[in-house]
Amino acid sequence: MGQSSGQPLHGISERRADDEDLMSLELIGRVESGHVFTRAEAESVMEELLSGRAETLHIVRLLTALNQRPVAVAELAGFASVMRRFAAPVF
Repeated sequence: MGQSSGQPLHGISERRADDEDLMSLELIGRVESGHVFTRAEAESVMEELLSGRAETLHIVRLLTALNQRPVAVAELAGFASVMRRFAAPVF
């Protein structure tokens, strides 16, 4: 999902469907430990959320973990980038 090189970041953007839950749980665990997402990781997480692939429990865990610390600029940029791609055009 990284826009800069087109290369997958730690295999995030080129994963198989059966690996999605594992990757999602890995990223959630990392943010619960205080990890700050890179822009590419934030994009990957937001794409999973907005595509409907994330389970409710995973969303709750992620949002709770993010709420425990300040959100970084790279995270906001990644989240916003994907939200703009998913937004319905108004005009």
